[in-house]
Amino acid sequence: MKSKIKRQFDMKKNQGGFTLVEMLLVVLLLALTMGLTSDMLISLLRSNTKTQVINEIEQQANFVSLKIEKELRDSVDVKIPGGGPSGDSIELTLRSGSTVTYRLQGGVLQRSTTAGSFVPVTSNSSPGGVVVSGNGSPFTITGSNPKVVKLNMTFNQAQSGAGASYKGSIKLEPSIVIRSSYQ
Repeated sequence: MKSKIKRQFDMKKNQGGFTLVEMLLVVLLLALTMGLTSDMLISLLRSNTKTQVINEIEQQANFVSLKIEKELRDSVDVKIPGGGPSGDSIELTLRSGSTVTYRLQGGVLQRSTTAGSFVPVTSNSSPGGVVVSGNGSPFTITGSNPKVVKLNMTFNQAQSGAGASYKGSIKLEPSIVIRSSYQ
């Protein structure tokens, strides 16, 4: 009988197990690892979102720049309505004889149609929209031989009330020489 009790005691003694301290240490290390990992993942997601927003703004700014530059290079004359050297709109007389007007109104760049109405070139609706500001005057004409048109626009994310991850800004400041104005 004594040997049977001794064998049961020895079996309990040889069984492996974790103490409460060991379990608490494992739980603490797991919690610490999960906390650091989740913080890194959140940081990566925010930087990815910021990159996407800036890419969208850049795409719209490049589109506007290329569209206006192409028509300016195809122009035979340009003028600011109202006669000043700069303003919120510019009128282009193309080689075909047609007239095109670009204007910045309410944060949206617009282009005239053949019917005389205006259509938006940019959109300020969320998501993916931009608000265009003119930094003073978005269109400036300098010189006469040749005429040089300077664009001065800033493109910002249109989504209002968004966090810092959803904000971005691109400044557009090209100078375009009107080729037909050389004499």
